[in-house]
Amino acid sequence: MTHNDDRIKNDVAAQLNRNTRVDSSAVKVEVTDGVVSLSGTLPSLSLGMAAVEIAEKVAGVRSVINNLEVRVPKPA
Repeated sequence: MTHNDDRIKNDVAAQLNRNTRVDSSAVKVEVTDGVVSLSGTLPSLSLGMAAVEIAEKVAGVRSVINNLEVRVPKPA
């Protein structure tokens, strides 16, 4: 990972952390040559889409690969 990739990874993680809708602890961020890969499990498709949109807005991001899984919690 290049220095630039490290910066992008930190910036994406920071933006996800600032967002109150997305549980940033559930999203793993990897970056290679400016391409961000998001993985993990979120409780809804809209939260996954929000995570991708957040990552796309970070400076230096060339593209985002969405490997996030959606698992809707079962009602109690």
